[in-house]
Amino acid sequence: MTHKLLITACSLLLFSTTALADSITKTNGQTLHGKIVEETPDLITLQSNLGELITRTRIARKDIAKIKRDAVADASYCRIPIEGTIGQDVTAHALEKSLELARSLGSNYVVLCIDSGGGEAGEMVKILEVLKNCTDMKLIAHVKRAGSAAALIAMTCPTIIVATDSSIGAAVPFKVGPDGTPENVEAKWLSFFESIARGAAQSGGHSPLLVRGMMDLELTLSLRTTPDGKPEVFEGSAPDATLIKKPGKILTLQGPESHACGLAAAIADDITRPPPILGIKSWSSVGDAPWSKMKNNPQAKNNPTPQQQKENHKQIDELKSQHSVAINKANTATDAMNKLTAQANQEANAATDEYRKARFASRRPSADKQAHEAYEAKMAAIRGKYDPLIATQKRIYSEAVATSEQLHAKILKLTIRP
Repeated sequence: MTHKLLITACSLLLFSTTALADSITKTNGQTLHGKIVEETPDLITLQSNLGELITRTRIARKDIAKIKRDAVADASYCRIPIEGTIGQDVTAHALEKSLELARSLGSNYVVLCIDSGGGEAGEMVKILEVLKNCTDMKLIAHVKRAGSAAALIAMTCPTIIVATDSSIGAAVPFKVGPDGTPENVEAKWLSFFESIARGAAQSGGHSPLLVRGMMDLELTLSLRTTPDGKPEVFEGSAPDATLIKKPGKILTLQGPESHACGLAAAIADDITRPPPILGIKSWSSVGDAPWSKMKNNPQAKNNPTPQQQKENHKQIDELKSQHSVAINKANTATDAMNKLTAQANQEANAATDEYRKARFASRRPSADKQAHEAYEAKMAAIRGKYDPLIATQKRIYSEAVATSEQLHAKILKLTIRP
């Protein structure tokens, strides 16, 4: 295995996960899958999605042997990031502009990709108003992490899809005191915030009790199944119910928990294929322009400084260097495994030939038995010699691949995405 082969395998993985698969077969026999998003007389651009990673490949028409276009999708969608701090990285103005762009591109669904611990309540209220006015496109929240204000933004969406390791909740309002530490808000502001939170849940068609549980320390909540098989959250406890929030705790739901209580419609780490709950067989992306519009928000208050960008690039370079070391280590282990396997096979073949010759030379049963016992002993010795060595190289290979995947994920996280 070579470094080049590993990278090719990674590329094939990216192309294999696109929801709608157009396919381009090149003149060298390679077939690429994705969505054709742009065509010129000389070039075709193929887009592929893996979670939040979008790749675009430009292919010269002279290198194309065949193009196969998939059937027209049942619907179209776009993704808009709600990442970072509400009011700093995410603003109502930027969201509104992103939605306008999605609308102009003909998007039927808007997927808000949420990974935020919360932020400013005032900006959150503006964002909720923007989403409330978005009535011509269907809103979906795809939640990785939604805390505080971000949790209420998610609950404004009628459909919530959660990642396997997601969390949503802890919508407790506070204000920053003169010394920079959190302080409790006044009763009148808390009452206003609670009314906003209830409105967000009702707008999305979700249980207001769940919102209360994310704010009220003293509330007790339990979960039971109704006669028609649907989950029901209720205040208090009962012998036939599951306690999901005790007094003294603030409700934060992990992925499976939010699905079990009916807040999340489905659990999915990748939304390039439409969740079955939507009732459509396929959808196609309108492109990454709405995502970029949000990411390139000129109103963001914490855009990285030149020094931060320099440090970021330095960290990426260091990670890339470590990634190359891990890849080389995996390749070295692969070469060692292949060499050891070849040596073991060579010795096993020699032992087999020797056994066959011994059997042919003597037709006596006793001699045949001795030859067989000698053969089994040699084969056992070969296995005892090589199996531990090959197992060690397999372990080294597996650890190196796992390390390279972790480093690759860190690199992607630090890289500016579309």
